Amino acid sequence: MDSVKKLIALFFALLLAGCAQVGPLPAPDNYVAPGLTGLPPQSRVVILPIVGPEHEFAKGELMALGQLRTQLQAAGYRIAALDKANYELIWRQEVEAVGGIYDAATGAQRPGQHAQAMSSLARRVCQEANCALLLRYQLVVRRAELDGKTADWDGQRRPILISGAAGQEYRSSGTTDAVSLELLAMSADGSVAFKSYAGASLPYRNNAFKEKLELRDDLFQNDAEIADAVRLALAPVVRR
Repeated sequence: MDSVKKLIALFFALLLAGCAQVGPLPAPDNYVAPGLTGLPPQSRVVILPIVGPEHEFAKGELMALGQLRTQLQAAGYRIAALDKANYELIWRQEVEAVGGIYDAATGAQRPGQHAQAMSSLARRVCQEANCALLLRYQLVVRRAELDGKTADWDGQRRPILISGAAGQEYRSSGTTDAVSLELLAMSADGSVAFKSYAGASLPYRNNAFKEKLELRDDLFQNDAEIADAVRLALAPVVRR
């Protein structure tokens, strides 16, 4: 009789485990170098500036910079930033050294040359600044999977935003645009330490009454979503 009770208990335990909601999966294109488990205490991390014209995610990227500084410092690392003018000069020199990172005929990026330029940049900057890690960050558009009332992408799960529903319940399926933090970390020897994509925000709200997507008016009004994305992106070197 006891064995029957044990089997019944085991059955219900397995049933409950199977019914438990699976958390959002990490981005499939994340990469962590073998053996990387963090950095020595007080390691210096240099953060590269974002260059280029002003764009719709600029405010969010400024928040991401602040959160990178805050969370890395809280983990015991020393933070330094390369100023924009100096970075543009050094990067231009590294790009010229590999013969350019874009194809002259098609305008397509040359991945091999870009990787060489980044590797050389990391070695050069870390030698001069005595840093253990060089970080490049940006906000990018990715695809989120819609499942009922939530959207999953890049290790993140957010509720689908609905307006004009007049009390009706809406469920969604398919995919939609989402904003993620892309973080590339280069080691002092020029190798890739890790590359991560971390879900940050759903930029659109579904207006059920007008049957269209509208850009959120509260996007990047505070840094809570960005802070969450930075936490996910820094996981290879910041243990919680």
